[in-house]
Amino acid sequence: FTSDPLAVRRNWARAIQLGEAIEPHLRAATHAPLYLDFSDVMVEAYSMMGRHVEALDIAQRKQRVVELMEASPHALSLRACREKFEEDKVNARRMQIVAMNELGLYREAYKLSLEIEADPFYARNASYWAPLLVWDRLKAMERLPRAGMREARRMVHAAWHGCDRRTDEWQPLCHMLLGRAYANFCISRGNLKEARATLSRYAPTLDQIPHCGVLHKTLFLRTWARMLRAQGEWDEWRATVGEALTLAQQAGLANEVAAIRREHGDALAPEAG
Repeated sequence: FTSDPLAVRRNWARAIQLGEAIEPHLRAATHAPLYLDFSDVMVEAYSMMGRHVEALDIAQRKQRVVELMEASPHALSLRACREKFEEDKVNARRMQIVAMNELGLYREAYKLSLEIEADPFYARNASYWAPLLVWDRLKAMERLPRAGMREARRMVHAAWHGCDRRTDEWQPLCHMLLGRAYANFCISRGNLKEARATLSRYAPTLDQIPHCGVLHKTLFLRTWARMLRAQGEWDEWRATVGEALTLAQQAGLANEVAAIRREHGDALAPEAG
């Protein structure tokens, strides 16, 4: 993300081209463990390029490989670490939720999130998975009219509690991304006071959050801009949108650039006169 935007986009495209050439050779059962890691890279590459149909397809293929390995003692024995395999099981379905949300399949994404939550491995590792799953579910819930503030508030506070128990270096970033997702939901329900209070917890120290890269900052600024617009703070809204767009363009984040233009295009138009 520190390279020239055109180079970043070109290299993601090359990664996809190489991955698509390799993929047919990975379909043998003996390559199943390798396919799990391969599909993670491809989902990210497709998502970064805004190709969400392909991202969903390969996430679903990863799910089928997971099921194949569970049904085949030989294939499963190739994965030395059972714990890592359990992570792949959860992540294969979670990647599908991310792609479904991008494609507008919100009911399907919400239903799949409930299925993941029922997985015993998820329950044993909720402090790790809950922030990830909850922010994915909140995105789906924004578009589901029956989902209310009470359900969202209960979910996010439980996930925050689990996140607070983590001691690894990713904890602050997970906490922030969960807060951003909750703020988006609050905005969708007109609860601007709670949205602003939530975002204000992170805004002053955003640059000090470990592992908070350009993509994460852009996502946060998109939500901040959405909140400013809803509150009618037009000057700060335009400045925030401009900052988010600059970050996304500099990092070659094609998907984020498209989303910013779609959500806030009028802030980017030349001023009349």
